Amino acid sequence: MTRGGKRPGAGRKPKAVGRPSKFQAAFTAQAFRLALLGQTDREMAEFFGVSEATFNRWKQAHSEFRESIRRGKVGADIDVSESLYCNSIKYSLYTRNAQTSA
Repeated sequence: MTRGGKRPGAGRKPKAVGRPSKFQAAFTAQAFRLALLGQTDREMAEFFGVSEATFNRWKQAHSEFRESIRRGKVGADIDVSESLYCNSIKYSLYTRNAQTSA
């Protein structure tokens, strides 16, 4: 205790431990585009030059980053669903036409 009754260092922010994060705000938009292309978390982590564990920590620490990936993956899922639906319609029309012309 010091004369003012406070401990030395009280009220100060603790020093950061470890190396600074490689995360940049620009990664948010890039991750969205990669997710739209159907990239997995592992593939995106490789793209950014970090481990999958680090990539997951970025998602936990940066909500806008996490949300952009989620939106991109939903968009990619919708594209796949629409493509599957269109192909199934084309196939059923093709088989229906083949049956009627035979």
